[in-house]
Amino acid sequence: MIIIYLSLALIIVSACFFIYRVISFKKEITPTMDQMTTANETIQQGISSIQYQSNQLSETQAVIINDIAYKQAAFLYTIDTCKKAVKKRLRHK
Repeated sequence: MIIIYLSLALIIVSACFFIYRVISFKKEITPTMDQMTTANETIQQGISSIQYQSNQLSETQAVIINDIAYKQAAFLYTIDTCKKAVKKRLRHK
């Protein structure tokens, strides 16, 4: 019967030691987890900032492309008009 009590005592002591080690490990890992969470938040803010800047650049690029297309059309229209005017003058001479 004493063996049963010793076995139960050993199991209880083992369970207590296991619980103690789990709590100790949690206390040791908490600062590291907090640092990782802070670093993750900082990285996420950086990614959000880059995405915002990328969107702004895409919008600016679209505006520039439209402006270039408008100016190109205006320039080509001016050149064509000048060519027609020169041809008319050459015909009337």
